Amino acid sequence: MHKAKAEAEAAAAKAAAEERARQAARAKAEAALKARREEAAQLLADDEASRQARQALQKACAPEAAAASRAQHTAKKKSLKTDLKKASGYAKKLKELVANQVASLQKDAETLNLFMYVSEVVAALHSPELLSRLRQADCSSVAQLCAAFHVR
Repeated sequence: MHKAKAEAEAAAAKAAAEERARQAARAKAEAALKARREEAAQLLADDEASRQARQALQKACAPEAAAASRAQHTAKKKSLKTDLKKASGYAKKLKELVANQVASLQKDAETLNLFMYVSEVVAALHSPELLSRLRQADCSSVAQLCAAFHVR
């Protein structure tokens, strides 16, 4: 009788351990699924933000919008800075472009008179050094800068 009772207790303990293992595996799988869902939601949000940014760039580069922006830029051309050191420094920054610098580069492009440095700016954006080290994330940054220069 003691042997049967011990076997029953052992079987019950084994069943309880198996159930705990199944619950732990289920909890782990649910946590992994939740993490994947959150990652997918973040990717969808990033994709939507990227799509909206592309649409905004397309609208800004449309012929009518570009013409209006160019007229506005031409009107304020005399108030722009024409400092040689800043303009050459700007071209150097473009050659060493990093995605997190795009906002400051766009702001500088709005305040600097780069009319005499167009060839340097184009060469910087088209330089083999820049093109060879571009990552996919940086391509949108270069496109934003090119769009900003296009509407000027």
